[in-house]
Amino acid sequence: IDDRIRAEIQAKGFQILLWVDVGWAHWFSKDVVVTPEDLKQHNIFVWAGDYRSAELWKEGGFNPIPLASIDVLSGLQTGLIDAIATTPLVALSQQWFGVVNNMLDMNWGLLSAAVVIDNRTWKRIKPEYQKKIQQIAAEIGKKHQQQTRYSGDQAVKVMMEYGLKVHHQTPEEKKIWWEYIQSWYPRLRGGYVSDEMFDRVLQLKAEKDSLDLKAEIKP
Repeated sequence: IDDRIRAEIQAKGFQILLWVDVGWAHWFSKDVVVTPEDLKQHNIFVWAGDYRSAELWKEGGFNPIPLASIDVLSGLQTGLIDAIATTPLVALSQQWFGVVNNMLDMNWGLLSAAVVIDNRTWKRIKPEYQKKIQQIAAEIGKKHQQQTRYSGDQAVKVMMEYGLKVHHQTPEEKKIWWEYIQSWYPRLRGGYVSDEMFDRVLQLKAEKDSLDLKAEIKP
């Protein structure tokens, strides 16, 4: 879906220079979270201004608290929020894990980041320089992504040395989450995500799962 997203963003007036994932988000909470019902007992962080996400959480029976990123630490310290989905590297660097010191070892969502430039500025750059800029940005993005993934694993180890408790899911617990997320599909499709994009992602996932299964049973 990379080309599709890039084209849509370009149509909105921006050019993507680099776009990478910055690691898997995990649930960090003050009390142990094992199931979705456990998470409903917490005040969870959502980004200020992301009204659709907040409404989606509310519809599911959760208690979202919109905050700006600079207010997260104080929100945790005062108890305004007591659960947050973030990457281990961020939880460590921002010292959030000192308050929410329980981590659910579940890949909740893949966070991504991009460097973008306004099309008006981009078009003033000569084509030959545009190509070089894109090549350099791609190299930087690849290195950053590899380093971030490695650093995320290391961050968990460091936090565990300072009191972080990690809950590793059983197959049964993982199934509970997966079935719960599937029950959200009607809310997500056509509302939070367009019908076409939602269906395309599920199609790609099904194809990958099929390949993974074939690889597992190959003699």
